[in-house]
Amino acid sequence: MRLLLLHGPAVFKSREKLSDLKKGFDPNNIIVFENPTDGQVIESMSSIPLIFENRLYIFENPSEDLSLSVLPQTDDLTTVFWFDNQVDDKKKIIKFVKDNKGQIISFSAAKEITAFPFIDALGEKDKKAFVELQKLKDATYDTQYIITMVFYLLRSLSVDNKKSPPFVQKKIAKQRQNFTDLPSLYKFVLETDYKIKSGLLDTEQAEFNLVNAFVR
Repeated sequence: MRLLLLHGPAVFKSREKLSDLKKGFDPNNIIVFENPTDGQVIESMSSIPLIFENRLYIFENPSEDLSLSVLPQTDDLTTVFWFDNQVDDKKKIIKFVKDNKGQIISFSAAKEITAFPFIDALGEKDKKAFVELQKLKDATYDTQYIITMVFYLLRSLSVDNKKSPPFVQKKIAKQRQNFTDLPSLYKFVLETDYKIKSGLLDTEQAEFNLVNAFVR
């Protein structure tokens, strides 16, 4: 079994790594668990059939104190533990991955730091988001990266992350009050992304529409 742990504050970069990994698998053989409990991870890993097609299991933000006693002895399985924060080297899951000869990749926040003002402006329905958008474009961020950031914001607004620092949780809770219909907003972003990739919508117009949908 191939074992990886991806962590660090540069969530967009680590998401790109996940996307690259997924390209090597049939979509039907990719299983993603979001915020799983220790019991869910253990049960999932212990119930994997020994004979199966090449599979990818992704556990997003499991417990940092997770430690499995037995690993499936199958060569056609890749297991990824993904975190949207930096995991301390003393945590059990780091030791577990190291002891089982897994790969640990840390993603620094060098690029994402400049993206947070844009995300915050969107969440606060502040029109300065247009200014922050231009800064990102001037720094050669492409449209797909911008859309990735928008999806990250929507995810944060939709699902509480108890592992975030208290001040971040407080900020997100306040921003959440600015939006009454997150599902419709999420659908709009998905449709915009599709139109861009299909050549049905100019990228500059799409970027304007995305920001406008949040700040209007």
